[in-house]
Amino acid sequence: MKLTKIKRSGKQSLYGTFLTMTLVPLLLFGLITTIYSSLSLRRSMTDQVHGELKNVADAMLVTFDAVYPGDFNVLVSEEETLLYKGDVQLSGDYSLIDAMKEKTNSEISVFFYDNRLLTTITNANGDRYIDTGASDTIMNEVYHAKEAKFFDNVSIGGTRYFAYYKPIIASDETTCVGMIGIARKADMLRSLINTGTYKYLVIVILALLITAGFIISFTSKIVLVLQRIMDFMKELADGFFYKTLDPIVMKRTDELGELGKAMVKVQTALRRQIERDPLTGLFNRRSGEKRLDELQNSGKPFALAIGDIDFFKKFNDNFGHECGDEVLKTVARVLSDSMAKQGFVIRWGGEEFLIAFADASAVTAAVKAGEILQKIRDTKVEYNGQQHSVTMTFGVAEGFSDQPISGQINAADAKLYEGKEGGRNRVVV
Repeated sequence: MKLTKIKRSGKQSLYGTFLTMTLVPLLLFGLITTIYSSLSLRRSMTDQVHGELKNVADAMLVTFDAVYPGDFNVLVSEEETLLYKGDVQLSGDYSLIDAMKEKTNSEISVFFYDNRLLTTITNANGDRYIDTGASDTIMNEVYHAKEAKFFDNVSIGGTRYFAYYKPIIASDETTCVGMIGIARKADMLRSLINTGTYKYLVIVILALLITAGFIISFTSKIVLVLQRIMDFMKELADGFFYKTLDPIVMKRTDELGELGKAMVKVQTALRRQIERDPLTGLFNRRSGEKRLDELQNSGKPFALAIGDIDFFKKFNDNFGHECGDEVLKTVARVLSDSMAKQGFVIRWGGEEFLIAFADASAVTAAVKAGEILQKIRDTKVEYNGQQHSVTMTFGVAEGFSDQPISGQINAADAKLYEGKEGGRNRVVV
């Protein structure tokens, strides 16, 4: 659909205004939604990882207690520090924590006090990070406080981790002998968050594009309808009162359709006011001359008749101008009803009427004028309780497409004069 934009000098087009008012809030909404959803996704996934790491820590401690009864303890010598659980030495035995790592995709470390004595975390050479310590922050907030805590930015061997640390309490339920730490690489979680954010962003963009498409389509139709209405109004302002309003406006059932129908009513009212004689409702002389030119240019045969009300002055002099007006309106109604679909009638001036007979010869027009004259004779004009008889005299002339219309009107007027001289109440052709 090709859209002609409504433009005004120095002002934004209506099309642009509509799009700005609809698409900008939509884009802002999409941006805010994406940011909020990204943050919500990050928080949700962080909470999920937190829960998973906590579950692994709890499961790991339960497994240690089930497999190796007794408390954690250490044996320190000059060469090494060995970790025990009950009577069983755990140092060097990684089978349990490695198995848990494989099942949970989590790194597992066991601390005695602040010393990492068991771990699944290895460096680039495959060496485990044993005999390494925990940070002061972790020691203060977990070990000394005897409270489990989740950290989202722990550095182990230069790698960032999300980690959950839980204190290991001895069987006396008061002594904290160490910690168990469960960790996952932060890059892994960030990758999941980014992937989720990208997917959501794609969905939002697609939704915005689809919505924007609907908005642009809707806006284009609205602006097109307004453009058609404005074009129609411009035609009215330029005096083209027979232009028809675009059907896309008239078919609408909303306010724009109602506006279009109202403009058509305005057109009809203006056309009637400008083209019609206010008293009789017939075409006035100015608009009648245009219709005569159109009739002559049609190439079809036509005839003209000029009719004059006989002794019209007596109605005004004897009964008043209001009576004369009633005579004019009654005669105009008979003439108009008689000429329906056969031509048109013009109030030519005063009590004179010009009748244009379409697709007719002078002889045919004279016969028709005789019939009209008889109808006028049979019609009584009622005014102030009295009935008045009216007669007319008609002069008829042949119409020619290759001669000035003024000459043919003069010919009909000459026949009218001849009819008046001959006694009135007759048709002369």
